[in-house]
Amino acid sequence: MEGSGWAALAFCPKTQRLMIMQIEKHNVNVYPTLKILMVLDVFEHAYYLDYKNERAKFIEAFWNIVNWEEIVKRLKEAME
Repeated sequence: MEGSGWAALAFCPKTQRLMIMQIEKHNVNVYPTLKILMVLDVFEHAYYLDYKNERAKFIEAFWNIVNWEEIVKRLKEAME
């Protein structure tokens, strides 16, 4: 059974808004018109070696490595 294993921050050029969405597979953007700015892999394979079954701790630690400058750059490019 597959589930939504990717959380994505995206930008919608039509509404000029940021969106948070789930993506089932990393190679399929369910809304191809949206620009993906950041992705978080929350499938177990992404965190199990370091965090075992503590997904919440993995997600909390993720925020310490986010490259916000790159995300802002991508957002500016998407808004052009």
